[in-house]
Order: sequence, then C-alpha cells, then structure tokens
Amino acid sequence: MEPAYVRINGMALDPVESSLNGSRSSKISTVWVQLPNGTFAGAFSLPCSFPVLLDEGFHTIKLYPGVNTNGMAAFRSQYDFYQEVSVGANFKPGQETVLKSPGDSVVWTQYDEGVTVSVLEDFEGAGFGFEPVATSDTFWVRTFRPDLIFPPPSNENNSASGWVRLGPDGAWFEVWSADAFELPKGGKNVYVELNYKTTVPFTVGVYAYRPSGIEQKPTATVLPKDEWNKIYINLMTEISGTPDAESFKLFIGSKKSVANGKTDSIFLDNIKLVYRP
Repeated sequence: MEPAYVRINGMALDPVESSLNGSRSSKISTVWVQLPNGTFAGAFSLPCSFPVLLDEGFHTIKLYPGVNTNGMAAFRSQYDFYQEVSVGANFKPGQETVLKSPGDSVVWTQYDEGVTVSVLEDFEGAGFGFEPVATSDTFWVRTFRPDLIFPPPSNENNSASGWVRLGPDGAWFEVWSADAFELPKGGKNVYVELNYKTTVPFTVGVYAYRPSGIEQKPTATVLPKDEWNKIYINLMTEISGTPDAESFKLFIGSKKSVANGKTDSIFLDNIKLVYRP
C-alpha cells in the first residue's frame, strides 16, 4: 500500500490566548501524532513531514504538543497543559497533506481546561510582581526601547520588558515572587514559562516555606542566548521533593562574581506559573 504524507509546519497558541492567559508566545518543538486507529505514528520535531498508511479519503488525526523541558532537546516531553488537537483532512496515497488551523499555516492549540495560568510579570503594569531579595545589589528596570523589548507574536502588543544590568566589576541579581503559592505535590508537573535573552547564565527555582525555615531550591540554569527565546522549566522535583512545605516563591537570579570589564544584560518577559491545582 502506498503511503500518504502528512506535513505539519508548526503549532502555536490560539490567538484568543493573549487576552485570557497573558502573551500567547509559545515554543512547541515536538508533536506526538495519533492515527485514527489509535496507534501513534511517532514523535516528530517541528516542522515535520512523515508517511502514514491511510485509505484515500477524510481522516482525523490527533496531535499532542510537546516542549523541550528546561530548554533541553534531550528532555522533550508532551506539555500536558496544552490541549491535544484533532485535525481532519482529506488524504490520498502518494500526496502530501498539510495539517493546519483555518486561516493559518500552523495548527493552533490552547491551554487545557482546569489549568491555572498565573502571569507573575509581563512588565506592562505600574508595579512589579517580584521583589529583590535582601542580598541582591541589582534589580531590573522596565525598558520601552523597541530594539530591546520582546517582539510579540502577530496581532499582539508588547510595550515593555524587564532589563537587568550586571556591572563590569561584578553584581548579584536575585528576585523572588511577591506572592507565595500553594502548589501541587505528589509528582505533579508545575512549570515556569518565560521569554528571555541574556549574555550571562541565570538560575530559576523556588524558595520552599517549610516548618523548619525557608529553603532555596534551584531548578535549572538558563544559558546565554543572543536572540529572544522561550523556555519551559519544570519545578516538579523541587516542589514534590519538599512535601512538608506550606507554600513556595519563585526566584530568578544570577551572580556575576568575576569582573570581566563589560556590562552584562538579562532581558525577561511574560513570566508565568502554570499548573493544575
């Protein structure tokens, strides 16, 4: 039997997401494909094209969006906070069919029902959703420079981003969320989503409020990136590994301990905490 071919140019958040859950910026890097008979054709890096054995005619295929957890391609996983998508199309052996949402070249998804999306900071309001810790000697500022701010997806506005400047003689930047959160444990996923570009590494993690005191638990170190990027960081190990914690605060920090004769910068935007209660 001659195969038909499927092409998927990419996946992205539905445009309505920008008004419901902050920016619709996403970086869906992988798709898991389920055929009409329930079997999985495989997991494919986007964009992708692959053969399928289907009779000629109309078929519905399910797509499960995935991301590179902690920014690592080796740790790609289905992002269960995004909905699976069913896409129907006509297939013909020997021909390629492009799966896409109406009016676009990619397939749209959205946050799943029952998911909590807390926008901790998008730098659009008057105040900040984070505060400097006592040991930090550097804080971010809001920048409105068009050449520096995060470039939003089409049909979305962004007027400002956060800018951290670490001086040539060394600096310590660390902020934690103004609010503490009761987060699910027991091996449940809890993700931080954020947009960034940076000339120095920075660390993301949590402070756990335990009966014995406050404990800092780093999760992932984000490496330098010249262009704006999106990352999904899973806090599950740190949160579930502290079952007696009453609540958690998110932290972001970078310590420049060696003078290098130049000012380094960290740019941040659209910091979200995503989980199922």
